[in-house]
Amino acid sequence: MTEADYFTLSHRENAYLNISCFVGQYPEYLESMLQHLAFEKLQHCDANIRRLASQALSLLSVFNPEMMVKTVLSALIEKCFSKALHIRHGAILGVSEILIGLSGHALENRQDILDSIMKSMGANERTILKDSEGHAKFRTHFEELSNQNYLPTVLPEDSDIMNELRNIIHRVEKERLYRGVGGEIMREGVCHLIFSLSTAKVQMDNGMSQQLFKNLLENFKHPKQEIQDEAAKAFKIYCETYYAGHAIEQSDHLVAEVTKMFEPS
Repeated sequence: MTEADYFTLSHRENAYLNISCFVGQYPEYLESMLQHLAFEKLQHCDANIRRLASQALSLLSVFNPEMMVKTVLSALIEKCFSKALHIRHGAILGVSEILIGLSGHALENRQDILDSIMKSMGANERTILKDSEGHAKFRTHFEELSNQNYLPTVLPEDSDIMNELRNIIHRVEKERLYRGVGGEIMREGVCHLIFSLSTAKVQMDNGMSQQLFKNLLENFKHPKQEIQDEAAKAFKIYCETYYAGHAIEQSDHLVAEVTKMFEPS
């Protein structure tokens, strides 16, 4: 009651990314919170709420990784192809963030947002949060949990769910979900999924890796800056994951395509 009071919950980002985690550590609250975030808030009409809900799921995934995969992730994968834009966009964000959380990167990928939460509060407000004994103890416990990679245990590389997850982008393209109303927001969502797959170091064969790169190339050229920014963010970690430590020939497809970007039009 002292952690989740009117003051702490009145700041939306703090409610989703700090207080939800503190309350979610208790098993009697966790499952209902996951269900509400995944199947209510991820379908919210406000895209910012969908993003915050997906980030909260990323953080909460460490408390019960097995339940997250069985009851949330598998259901969200199919919702990525819903006819309703807000449902499929929220689902693809949810899948992406859960993958980040289960791979042990939830906290580091949320750190900028968590820091900005504290900066947006006044000095007295920050003091109240920092002086909370319960929150201080929880923080140490949560950092230990969130640094662990749970994927090999709950989402092995050869599992059916992992194969479905790898196939999301192919299905999005096959079902032409980039076209028409909502195509742009789906492009942003797919770029974030590529970022998540790369962050989690999900194994890809050459064909799948080339498909991700082709997708990023298309989004580099998109006229909307937000899509370009998401593609650039994903491309950095994509290269670090799938090309770092490998000898790249000058004739390599990636090198050839990137070189074209620097050529005068």
